[in-house]
Amino acid sequence: METSKLNVTEDLPTWFLWDWPRCEIPDGGRDPGPLGWAAYYIWAVVPPLLVMCGTVGNVFTVLLIALTFRRIRSVDAMLITLAVSDTAVLWSIAFRNWLIHLWGIDIRGVHDIICKFSIFICYCSFQYSCLALVILTGERVMGILRPYSVYAQDNRKRVLIVASGTFVFLMAMNSHLLFGFSTSPDPRYTPPLSKCGIEDYTYFVFLEKYYHWVHFIVGYSLPCLLIVLGNMLIIRSLWKNRFENKPSTSNALSRQLSKRRDHQKRSTTIMLVSLNVMFFVTQTPAAIILAIGHYLIEEANSFACSDFAAYKYKAETFNLVQSLVHIFVYFNSALNFLLYVQSGTRFRTHAHALLTCNRKSLERVTSVTYTDNLHSGTEGACVVESSN
Repeated sequence: METSKLNVTEDLPTWFLWDWPRCEIPDGGRDPGPLGWAAYYIWAVVPPLLVMCGTVGNVFTVLLIALTFRRIRSVDAMLITLAVSDTAVLWSIAFRNWLIHLWGIDIRGVHDIICKFSIFICYCSFQYSCLALVILTGERVMGILRPYSVYAQDNRKRVLIVASGTFVFLMAMNSHLLFGFSTSPDPRYTPPLSKCGIEDYTYFVFLEKYYHWVHFIVGYSLPCLLIVLGNMLIIRSLWKNRFENKPSTSNALSRQLSKRRDHQKRSTTIMLVSLNVMFFVTQTPAAIILAIGHYLIEEANSFACSDFAAYKYKAETFNLVQSLVHIFVYFNSALNFLLYVQSGTRFRTHAHALLTCNRKSLERVTSVTYTDNLHSGTEGACVVESSN
């Protein structure tokens, strides 16, 4: 069989895996097969749609909360930070991958600073989006278990301090990325067409075999554990309160306010649980690939010199699975706005009033009534008046 020497630095096809052992390949071996073309069309079609939808939805979320919510709660503030981090994920990962696979352009290769900070922002924003759900879950747990405590009444500043501290911690943890990547990478440790990668073998070993497990823990396993525990406490408390005998209120207004407050609590809880379910469904495949991807690539590369057909099948299968896994991750960052509208009554009412330009409805939605809760002795309890 006639073979041709592959120029690793220039001619490596996009479906090849990094750490290519520099073997000779058969003529026509660079052309993608059916699985390679399937991955190509997935990258060509889906990411730009998700980037556009996610950006519009996240920007609308920020504007809706900032412009129409007269009283921004801690949950609302966290939704703003989550929208910002999700948008950063879409543009730093999804948009870049679309440019690479469709046009062969890597925006990280424009300058060394762009290369380093793009990788840095990518890791920080992804990890923060996961930990933001943990903070939201913790806030909801405190709001349900201790609804009339000082913490539950005035926790917006505390939540923002925790969120800011979390992001500072992630920045410090990922700071090594600013020194490990450059625009002059070693092609053995860099995906095809990528102009930004690792240039040192020691750092490559550290990143692939050690730090990816840290990323796995911080970006998936730890958030999963804390979210599951938080949701168990939330569901247990709501189920318990459902069968408790609530004391009768002194007047009709107090009963109405209590009913609205309970409805708002359930609505916020449903929205949070929906976000958590979306997180589990979309992030679990990515976490699995992150954990075992290095070993799958090593196995595929072991066939590169002895059985190129087997290598090509394994490489294209891995790339197809990886493309689907990435799309799932992008869904999590792009479709959160739809979850807010679908499961959050307060958010949905504000969105409808804003989109229909119904000023009177918007004024009714954003009106806030301050009242004393006679049974808890808590002053200043806020109830959002709904037009429903």
